[in-house]
Amino acid sequence: MANATANAPIPIPIGNSSLGGDGIFNISSCHLVPKVTNAAFWNGNPLESSFSLLMFQICLMFFVSRAVRFLLKPLRQSRMVTDTIGGIILGPTVLGRSGTAFTSTVFPASGTVVLRTTALLGMMYFIFIVGVKMDPKTITVSNRRTLIISSVNLTLPFIAFITTQLFLSRYLPEPLPNPKFLILVAATLSITGLPNVVYILTEFKLANTELGHLAVSTTMMNDAVGWVIMLIFIVLRGRSWMSLASVVAIMAFIVCVYRPWVEKVIRETPQGGRVSESHLIAIILFAGLVGFYFDMMGGDISDGAFFVGLVTPDGPPLGSALVEKMEAIVEVVMMPLVFLWGIVEVVVFLFWLNKKLIDPDLFAVLMLSTTAMTAISTPLVSILQQPTSRAKRFSACAVQKCLSTMELRIVVCVHNEDVAPSLLNLLESTNPTPENPICIYVVRLVQLLGRSAPIFITHRDNNNNTDNGALDATASTIPFIKAFIKYERSKAGQSVLVLPFTSVAPFETMHQDVCALASERHVSLVIVPFHRQRGGATDQALKSITPRVLSDAPCSVGIFVDRGLVRPVGPGSCRVAVFFFGGPDDREALALASRMAGHPGVMINVTRFVPSDEADAYNDEETIKAFKWGVKEKERVVYREVEVRGVQETVEVMRMTDDGWDLVVVGRRREKESWLTEGLAEWSEWPELGVIGDMLYSDFGGAWSVLVVQQHV
Repeated sequence: MANATANAPIPIPIGNSSLGGDGIFNISSCHLVPKVTNAAFWNGNPLESSFSLLMFQICLMFFVSRAVRFLLKPLRQSRMVTDTIGGIILGPTVLGRSGTAFTSTVFPASGTVVLRTTALLGMMYFIFIVGVKMDPKTITVSNRRTLIISSVNLTLPFIAFITTQLFLSRYLPEPLPNPKFLILVAATLSITGLPNVVYILTEFKLANTELGHLAVSTTMMNDAVGWVIMLIFIVLRGRSWMSLASVVAIMAFIVCVYRPWVEKVIRETPQGGRVSESHLIAIILFAGLVGFYFDMMGGDISDGAFFVGLVTPDGPPLGSALVEKMEAIVEVVMMPLVFLWGIVEVVVFLFWLNKKLIDPDLFAVLMLSTTAMTAISTPLVSILQQPTSRAKRFSACAVQKCLSTMELRIVVCVHNEDVAPSLLNLLESTNPTPENPICIYVVRLVQLLGRSAPIFITHRDNNNNTDNGALDATASTIPFIKAFIKYERSKAGQSVLVLPFTSVAPFETMHQDVCALASERHVSLVIVPFHRQRGGATDQALKSITPRVLSDAPCSVGIFVDRGLVRPVGPGSCRVAVFFFGGPDDREALALASRMAGHPGVMINVTRFVPSDEADAYNDEETIKAFKWGVKEKERVVYREVEVRGVQETVEVMRMTDDGWDLVVVGRRREKESWLTEGLAEWSEWPELGVIGDMLYSDFGGAWSVLVVQQHV
């Protein structure tokens, strides 16, 4: 008997019926909270237990949203639009209309408490994650264009809303209630939520474009205005300055006490280590407590959690650890319950609904209008914006077009510092002198973790490439950047200039920063290390970026296979072989070798395999003549032509020419598949290296470092 009593539903009161001062009739009633668990599946309806009901609601929302996403995929709609539409289908607008069998079974009134509590908890921690990912510094470094766009983006919708409201109010049978609240509605609808923008840009791979950077910085300024509006609303709603003082007090505590503590946690975390579980749990609980405090003061629980997240440093080790621990369960499992994947405006709408400022019908209208605007704008942006348009603004550059007396500009991508010594020796072999200087743009590749938006950091202020600016504090602590700067100083700053950058972005869009930098600085060559490292491990960042750079780069690209090119380039210490088959890529490789031939420590051996591509034989002959003329007085250069009659002879000649080479330079592509390479293409494992580069990497025992060159055409 006692057990039956313990499992029986407990009646609890939920509000009462009243006519609010804003004219909205509030109806509440008493419901029976179902028992938490059910005895067994066959002993009754499993949905009578709150736990089973909640799990069923989560699963149903998940499958419906995925079905909508599949159906709308041809329309190029983002996930946040499809999830919101799925929520509308299950909500009170369509299937969940009151009085239907579906509502009484799947969304009974007795399950409202558990469902809304779980949804609000998910909403609070979703906004907390958004705050953790944001970088407030973006607001302080905004330029004039960002300020203008942000101001116009705020004022025009606000003026349009107020003007329309004043015009239509004269035709209404009754005056509008609460005019102050309508002003708040206008201000809220004029603000663009950062998670909306970042999610769309990331999903359509526009986050690293010029449009993406502008949109993120502009939206962050809008969010700052939203915080001011939130504080004003707390004062107006509470009709007391004590509410505002209480909120300001907890915000001061977060800035003055919480922020120094989390910075101490980061300092005590070893380099490359993980933040302790106890610290992560403490931060998560603190965010919940602050949200509860904001709710008591008349605000929204998500406002407090958002501010805690905003003050928490983004990125590794702390920000990325929090995002990794919470993001999946919050966004995939909890957030669909309130149809809030990325729809930040709905957080405000739900807050108004809870505070009885709007009724369910108006809530549905606001939801539909927000979804419609996003659904229209998302495909338009993805169609009209070309991610590589900025990278193709200038004419193509190539080493072959760069005169011997011109500065050679090279972008070097580095994700793993182990390859830095070999890259430095490769750059030294290009013969930098005061008469033939090189400018090295070192791009450090960092995966976007624990941040909402990608960033591109310039570590050295050097606008005209004439004044060696000082490094910032971050670059001074990165070992391989310090190694490049040391190399520059070893040349007395006369033949080498090093400009370091950091690209913090998803692997899928890192190439956009690299290509944009190459275009803006008129670079002739981009060097990307091969993703297969000497130990056999795979570098996922380089594996993702390499094919995209090959496709979108506005200049020549070199893929560097490091096999231990670590010896300093001294007199006669570096042996370089060039295998020439013909075509633009081989001509570009020969042009780079011609520049290397001027270095007193480099020995060049060029082997031309004939017959070459007959359709392009004239250009090949002209390139060979130019090469011979440029190196005719250099005893360290050997040139020979070998006539071969098949793939087997080609491979044998390559093996016979092995004279302990340190580096082999080859072109990546052939003009068309010839009888020299058609047999090799079938066995090619790494298409980014081309058939010859793949063979040198796979079949020659790892004896040589290889530079595979592709000329931009």
